[in-house]
Amino acid sequence: MDKFAENIKNLLSACTPYAWILPMIGLAVVGIALAIPSDKTKEFAKSHWATVILGTIIVCGCVYVGDWFFKKISF
Repeated sequence: MDKFAENIKNLLSACTPYAWILPMIGLAVVGIALAIPSDKTKEFAKSHWATVILGTIIVCGCVYVGDWFFKKISF
């Protein structure tokens, strides 16, 4: 069990510095969809921008909270 917890801790420690990439990709997709001169893509971007932001907050929050949690626990 200690090895499993240590592996999760190492995975979270490795992911934490790169967690900022996910919001950048999400916002880039919405921005590109708004820039394309098509009504269908603009409607897609308008209807999905809040979901993209909420999803990135949840995923990045999980990474940072998990990393903080495993730093507080000593094995």
